[in-house]
Amino acid sequence: MKTVNQLQAELMKQKEAYQTSQKKLKAELRKAQKEAEREARIAEQKKMNEENKIVCDFLRTNFGQDGVLLFDTLLQRAMQANNEKQS
Repeated sequence: MKTVNQLQAELMKQKEAYQTSQKKLKAELRKAQKEAEREARIAEQKKMNEENKIVCDFLRTNFGQDGVLLFDTLLQRAMQANNEKQS
């Protein structure tokens, strides 16, 4: 038969193992969330790039290179304002 001290020691080991596994699971969850956020940002950037290409093609066709340069300037200003807003 086990003594109280032996049972307490076993319980502490199990508690420590549980806490360690919980920490590992939380770390894995944070890592997965960050990866999902990263993938979402990449997908959004690809979508924006495709949309910008379509707009630039339209402007180039209808207004020449000046239209593309104007769009690019406006886009850069909007992105800069957005970055400042997020900061």
